[in-house]
Order: sequence, then structure tokens, then C-alpha cells
Amino acid sequence: MTPRDRFPRVFALRDLLPNPSPERAALPALDDTLMSPGKRKFFERIEADLQRLDDAAWAALKARFTPWPKKARPGRNLEPLYDALNEAKAYNYLRDAGFSNVRFIPVSTVSGRKTPDLGADDQGRSVLCDAKTINRSDDEVDRFVSGGVGTSTLHLTEQLLDKLRKTAAHAKEQMLSYDPSGKARMIVYMFVNFDDHEYSSSYLEQLERFRASKPVPDVEIVFETHPPW
Repeated sequence: MTPRDRFPRVFALRDLLPNPSPERAALPALDDTLMSPGKRKFFERIEADLQRLDDAAWAALKARFTPWPKKARPGRNLEPLYDALNEAKAYNYLRDAGFSNVRFIPVSTVSGRKTPDLGADDQGRSVLCDAKTINRSDDEVDRFVSGGVGTSTLHLTEQLLDKLRKTAAHAKEQMLSYDPSGKARMIVYMFVNFDDHEYSSSYLEQLERFRASKPVPDVEIVFETHPPW
């Protein structure tokens, strides 16, 4: 079995990359990347997430890449891909939570009207979900691009927590713009890419305390991140 046969949806997303492909992108060298057992395990998890999408959801996810979104800052070219992969995770989260009629919501073509990423039903009540990705800091991206040495901390910074709060508030605005009645159950699925995943277990404990404080009223926040390296 070839890598493309084993990872059909991962390769399908790779095929949507622009030509020439972004600098330092792992996906263009996917055949070589999958030779590494550790990296192969990472892509196995991605493929499993993508395989759980039904045909309509898979088509909606791929449509996010036509045309491929552009990132001007070096080191962030593949972030649109990571954002979309996390939307797939949010879709699977809603299904696992027992909601029915889980679906991607088409992006509005009306100027100024915002839309959340996903909709679902909860025993007759509408559910809206917006997937947000917190990417690495500019300092970490610069370090990665330059090959410099990074630093670690055991505690989340107030700057990051404030960013999480503002991100959740922005997601609430999107959901209320789509459904001004405010009667829908509003969920923000937030995937956090820490600069250093070595301490992600400790960070998740801190995120849970932050979530429990209900930083944005009437919004449920679900956090996920990569496991420790």
C-alpha cells in the first residue's frame, strides 16, 4: 500500500497547496516525512480525524482552500491548513458530544455578516460552534525561521490569557451576528498551539481553571492542544 493509499485525505489536502508551495512546508515532502515513525503517527491522527467527516463535511472543508488563503509573515504559510484541520476536530467534537445534524456553515457572501464554522442541534435547540486556533507567538515563529534557541516557562502568560479571552469574545460576536436571538447554545472550540509543548499538561490545567472562570458570559469554551513531546 502506497502512502497516498494509506493517507488519502491528507494527500488530498496536500494537493490543494499552491504552486510553488509555502516555504519550509512539511506537506510537499509528505512521502519522505511519512518515513519517520514519529511523524507518521502524527499524520495517522490527522487522517483519522479527516476520515470521520461525512461527504458533505469533507467537501465543505476542502472548499476552505479555494483559493488558498495567504499569510504574509514567514513561518505562518501553513496556518490556514492547521486552522482547517482544527475545524475538523471541532466537527468531531460535536458529534462525540451527542449533537445531531452536525454541519459546516457556509461562509456568508453578504458583506459584513459573520458566520460561525459549525452548526448542530441539541434536542431541538440550535447549537453554534466556532473553531479558533491560537497559533505560536511571533517570537517563536521568528526563532523557528532563524533556527534560534527558545525559552520555556511553566505558567501561561497574562498576555496569552488575554488573547484567549478576546478570541472567545470575537467568536461570540460571530455567532450572535449569525443568530441575533442569542437563543442558540454557543461553543468555542479552541485549539492552542503552545510555543513549548513540553509543559502542555500543566498548561491544560491552567486553561481549565481559566475556562471554569467563564471569561465570556454565555459561551462554552473547549480547549485542546497537542500532547507533550
